[in-house]
Amino acid sequence: MSIVAASEEGRIAFANIRKVTFFLISTALAEVAAILVALWLRWPMLLAPAQILWLNLVTNGVQDLALAFEPGSRDVLKRPPRPRREGILSATMWERTAIVGVVMAAGALFMFNWQFDRDRSLVAAQSVTLTTLVLSEAFRAGNARSENRSLFTLNPLANPFLLWASLGALSLHIAAMHLPPFQYVLGIEPISGAAWIRAVLVAATILVAVEARKAFRRRHPIRARPLRQRPTPRATQTE
Repeated sequence: MSIVAASEEGRIAFANIRKVTFFLISTALAEVAAILVALWLRWPMLLAPAQILWLNLVTNGVQDLALAFEPGSRDVLKRPPRPRREGILSATMWERTAIVGVVMAAGALFMFNWQFDRDRSLVAAQSVTLTTLVLSEAFRAGNARSENRSLFTLNPLANPFLLWASLGALSLHIAAMHLPPFQYVLGIEPISGAAWIRAVLVAATILVAVEARKAFRRRHPIRARPLRQRPTPRATQTE
């Protein structure tokens, strides 16, 4: 039983490392893509350096740590072993990372352009963009809990650390938008109720995109290529 338990814990630990890695890489990809596109379009600065640090170290940081406490699924030992040549992220996870990065970047660019065209205020546009990315992270943290299962089939209380981390990250961000010291350091301000509604709707597209891709991959999984077996050398005959 100890060998079985050790094997189960090892698989759960590796799965959680994979989830955290996916969470971090997809965020970085979205930020880099959005900023590069904004520079290419000659837009004003999409996010200030302090806002990027806030997004990565505070709101994002508390959630990726909580993902490490995700309990393993019941069929963890029934799954076939992963291919030896496969890295931390599988082909499906790399595909999902690209989808998440594109959707999050598009949402951030859309919200920035919408707000800046309306108010001509860089602070307001950056505040709305940063809020949209914080909300996107909360939705994506739920999706990252399982590589194949839908978020709606998972018990939200199975990982209370992640639930409280997501709520805490959002609460910290709301507080930062209303406290003068954080407003000064981060260069943000409170956003309107209409902007909140738009930010939630845009951030929720990440949930729709990933859930749709999960459903597609459950029906059409990526099959690993079989490893080529080396031909066994023929024994030389001695005269």
